[in-house]
Amino acid sequence: MSDIRISQDDSGVRLALRGQDEAGPWSAELAAPTARELLAALNLTRAALALQELADAARQPAGVTGIDCPGPRDSQHDCSPGSCETEPVPLAIELSEAERFFYEHAGYSYDPESETPEHGRMRGAVLLAEAEKSAARLGADVTWEDEPEPYDGDDGYEGPCYCAVLRNSASEVIASLGMVAFASGTPDGEPYARVVAAELALEAL
Repeated sequence: MSDIRISQDDSGVRLALRGQDEAGPWSAELAAPTARELLAALNLTRAALALQELADAARQPAGVTGIDCPGPRDSQHDCSPGSCETEPVPLAIELSEAERFFYEHAGYSYDPESETPEHGRMRGAVLLAEAEKSAARLGADVTWEDEPEPYDGDDGYEGPCYCAVLRNSASEVIASLGMVAFASGTPDGEPYARVVAAELALEAL
């Protein structure tokens, strides 16, 4: 059971949450100068919570929700991250539409000492989705410009190459990536173009 109240005064907008669960009563507050900034803060909080949930799950031993290993439970079976070869049960974290997009289309890395590949993949998706939202909120945008240099790969590609340029709201270049090629020959409608834009935002913002 929980209670949600939103109030506004000269200092800004305030969101108050109160409730009770099996651990007892709890409360939380979030404030911002404007409603738009409050919504932005809620988005950041949601991403932070998802990342914290992933980090907490990665620290749990096998058999605990998060990295529950369905493999044999005996002394010969090492269930620690990076050692268990049994496919883990999927993490019970609901991804947003944007996070699901990056989960499916973006590359990822993981720390074998502290997380499974699935943790790393989901962490990367959350970070890229949040970077994309931050870029939109700050007025930063990526434009695709023709790459003046010829493609230097050895895979036989002979199509055009592009340079992704991220500019802030003042039209200043804050990040870029050159020599980007697409199988279709154009960034229009290519999932990888969205991934590159989010990666540049994550790097620069």
